[in-house]
Amino acid sequence: MVPELLTPEHKESRITIHADILNNIDTAPGLLDTVTLKGTRFESVEAVKAKATGVLNQLTEADFQHHFQQWKSRMERFCFRLGHSVMDTFAKLQPARVFSRAQVFRWFKAFSEGRESIEGEPRSEKPLSSRNDENVDRIRDLLRSDHWLTTRITGE
Repeated sequence: MVPELLTPEHKESRITIHADILNNIDTAPGLLDTVTLKGTRFESVEAVKAKATGVLNQLTEADFQHHFQQWKSRMERFCFRLGHSVMDTFAKLQPARVFSRAQVFRWFKAFSEGRESIEGEPRSEKPLSSRNDENVDRIRDLLRSDHWLTTRITGE
């Protein structure tokens, strides 16, 4: 799965690189002796491909987006700890087109203030929408009682 934030050229180049690695994996003797996934050693390329395909098929889009956001935050923290300026970091990460300027500045500020965690801040438990059965019934009753009501009056 490739993030949507990449340009088509970036996506194509990554797919080409990964395909090239998979096609040439048999020519690297001893490579499979060192390949482990979660502590499991694999005897053949097919076993690695089967396991990787199974893991990718189980990954939901929400999980992917969550882990992708964590990766972006780790990259920003890494650059901060190396002593790069915020503009240097933004310039280095910009070709990947996964970071907005505002996001880089926001994370750099948080890291410079001593933040260590890359987890997002807790969000309010406020509902995303005020549309519920009670409100729908109230609006319906208002409109039935006076169909000349404007949307401004209805919203109040």
